[in-house]
Amino acid sequence: MKKIITLLCLVSFFAACNDESPTPNNSNNSNNSSGTSVGITGVWNLVDLIEEDGQITRNGELASTYSTTTSNQNGTTEFRSDGTYISKIGYDYQIINTIDGETSVDNATKAPVITLGEYTYDSNKKEISTTVDGATFTSLVTELAANKIVIVTDTRTETVEDGVTVVSTNKTTATYSK
Repeated sequence: MKKIITLLCLVSFFAACNDESPTPNNSNNSNNSSGTSVGITGVWNLVDLIEEDGQITRNGELASTYSTTTSNQNGTTEFRSDGTYISKIGYDYQIINTIDGETSVDNATKAPVITLGEYTYDSNKKEISTTVDGATFTSLVTELAANKIVIVTDTRTETVEDGVTVVSTNKTTATYSK
């Protein structure tokens, strides 16, 4: 379970796996094309990260549900005007996991991880697409102000373990400040 959560945490910053996501073109990375002066470029400090409505299935059968909250967040994400970003994020987290009606609570620490990639921001759709290692992920920017950004991601990861397909989904909300 912690292996899956670690993978989710890596992806959850901005990732919602979507095969139909556009390839970054660096054409509207730094501008908010809606006509306002608020842009996405700059260094953003992680304030909060929450995972809700988490489900894990094994070969299509529900195995567990979960949610996480974080504390002691440290790290930043910098969206650069050239269409690249760098993120170094770490935090403590609490996961509430329910299996067969029994709930457990675990606490763990996510050591800071550095992620480098490209991004595009479409202010009309309020979507940010990030590309890391050839995989493109799309998230919804639900709030963007001069000193605050909230990014919501419908996260989905799929792995095969000993011939069993394990799928984990959740709604991740990341809040940043400048």
